[in-house]
Amino acid sequence: MYGIALILVLTIAGGAIAFIGDRLGTKIGKKKLSLFGLRPKHTSTLVTIATGLLITVTTFGIMAAVSENVRTALFGMEKLNRRMAETQTKLSTANEQLGKAQQEMEKSQAALKKSQDDVDRLAKQRNELEKRTAALQSEKTRLQSDNNQLKDKNTAMEGDNARLKKEQAELEKQTEALKNGLVAMREGSIIFQAGEVIAEGVVPGGLDSAGVKRVLNEIIETANQENRLRLGPIANQYPELGVVHVSPQDYSEAVSYMTAGGEKKTGGKGYSVRITAYANMVLGEPVRCDVDTFENRRVYQRDEFVHGMRFENPSAQSREEIEAMVGQFFREINLIASDKGVVPDSLRGTVGVIDGGQVYEMVEALEKTEGQTVLLAYAQNDTYTLGPLRLKLGIGRLNGSLGLDNEKKR
Repeated sequence: MYGIALILVLTIAGGAIAFIGDRLGTKIGKKKLSLFGLRPKHTSTLVTIATGLLITVTTFGIMAAVSENVRTALFGMEKLNRRMAETQTKLSTANEQLGKAQQEMEKSQAALKKSQDDVDRLAKQRNELEKRTAALQSEKTRLQSDNNQLKDKNTAMEGDNARLKKEQAELEKQTEALKNGLVAMREGSIIFQAGEVIAEGVVPGGLDSAGVKRVLNEIIETANQENRLRLGPIANQYPELGVVHVSPQDYSEAVSYMTAGGEKKTGGKGYSVRITAYANMVLGEPVRCDVDTFENRRVYQRDEFVHGMRFENPSAQSREEIEAMVGQFFREINLIASDKGVVPDSLRGTVGVIDGGQVYEMVEALEKTEGQTVLLAYAQNDTYTLGPLRLKLGIGRLNGSLGLDNEKKR
């Protein structure tokens, strides 16, 4: 409503001024009045211009009088622009400060979240520690109760200990007497040394418990025959000494190993069995034995290469040096064959058998051989787990990427 009223006032004022100017100009024109020495025509034009100026001045005056915005637009625009520029500068500064504050707030929030996570983690650890403390306290109570019981038992055992010490002293005297008697017996005639093989054999694969026991009993009977042979005439006088003793536990474990819960095991080449002396067996005491079982398999085929050793111009070395190197060669074969699966002799720890004449001939041949030479060993026959590994020896020349000639099966 304020704007409409202002428009009406301006319209009425402009119309009134225009009417007065028109009437004034008309009178001046009719009476041919002159202002400032001007011609009447020019005077009329001047009146018209003055009327227009008056209308404009009146319009702005009324608007300035009734509207602060018009007064500001007419007289305070530059000041307003300066204030707007200052305000804009302050606003930019405030926005920058707000951005920094937001960044600080984000950092603070991240630190707060991390602190909260640490608090949660510490609270969880505290709960776990409280549980562990409670458990340890419970365990401590139980241990204290057990300790009290043990103290009571210890008190009772102290009395028993005194009695046992007295009995121990008596037993030590008896043990010393027994040791002296045992030493005297050990110095007598030993028929089997500790670990000596008394009998050995192979139990075929695919037998049930009854079949395994039958073959195992046959191997034990072979051990009995060897035992009676060692005893000589005493075996006829004391038949009970001619039977070797195998513990029922060893016997049952051997049968279980060679069967599948008493049933047949499928596949395989059977099992090698050795009956060995438990300790040094003196003539006149029962022969106690161990039962050793191994999976029976072919370790070497006939003519299979076993080992080779290089010699640098053996003819330039002494016989003792050559014999020492040949001895080292056999020791290496023993280790290689043992690692591959041939069971060594329990007394000597060897796995191979070789003719002494063949060794002598080999040493003789090496004494006459010049240049780089290699001593070769091959399996004479198919060799299984229990062995023995019978060897054939040969001399070769260094050749090929491995440096051994005929290292494969010939």
